Amino acid sequence: MRNPGVEAENGILMGSKLRILRAAHNYTQQFVAEALGVAQPTVSRWEKDEDRIHIGELRKVAELYKVSMEWLLSPDPFVLHVHDSKVEHGANGAYHNTVHVVPQEVLDRIAAQYDAHIALLHKLTDRLMDLLGEKARKAE
Repeated sequence: MRNPGVEAENGILMGSKLRILRAAHNYTQQFVAEALGVAQPTVSRWEKDEDRIHIGELRKVAELYKVSMEWLLSPDPFVLHVHDSKVEHGANGAYHNTVHVVPQEVLDRIAAQYDAHIALLHKLTDRLMDLLGEKARKAE
């Protein structure tokens, strides 16, 4: 078993990427397990960062989700859109895939910050209107 705390400190939490990818593709853990030739509890443990994923299985995961193994192993947890582009290199084609998904908790934090900024702007607008009203009354 892996130590999720140590990996969190190192910035590599592949489980969250695997959960996000599976959800983005609307796959069940059972479907992923069958596609990869593993048991469903294995997929569950990977997604919880409770078990290591072997390099051969990692290659299959990357192929299933059309992402690079490097991205799966990188500490970069998320980005904003899915983009696939095919680049031709002679007779062989090489694929560059980037998956950009924002986890719900990050969206919630962004929305909360946005709401706080809007509330502050409303207060500032109200104060400005009060000051303009005072100035207009004084000018009369």
